Amino acid sequence: MPARSKAAGRTRGAVAVEAALILPIILMVLFGIIDFGRLQYERITVTQAAIEGARASFYKRGDAVIAGAVTAAAGPLSVVITAKTNDNCATPDTETTVTVARPSEFVWLTPVLRSFHLTVTATGAFHCLN
Repeated sequence: MPARSKAAGRTRGAVAVEAALILPIILMVLFGIIDFGRLQYERITVTQAAIEGARASFYKRGDAVIAGAVTAAAGPLSVVITAKTNDNCATPDTETTVTVARPSEFVWLTPVLRSFHLTVTATGAFHCLN
């Protein structure tokens, strides 16, 4: 059995120390990417819910149908309709808009950052033709 040299043992120890120094940084970047993706998911979902609410208003459906369309498009997120204009395209050649908000407490996966209150707001609009 050949004897190991001292240099080989030091190299393995250096690799372990380098990994211990770099691993926290890599994990912070990874969790930051995941958190950014979660924020984008909320923004996109709220925007789509507002568009679906405006679409339901464009087809001259009632408030209950508009609220149902917004809730269905939001999926697992709880959202509230904060504003609505041109009630069900009552005035021709204008826009009907629906504004949707999602108030929430955002908790970071990254352990160094504190949670904060976040309200994502989006407005969907459709042009009334008749």
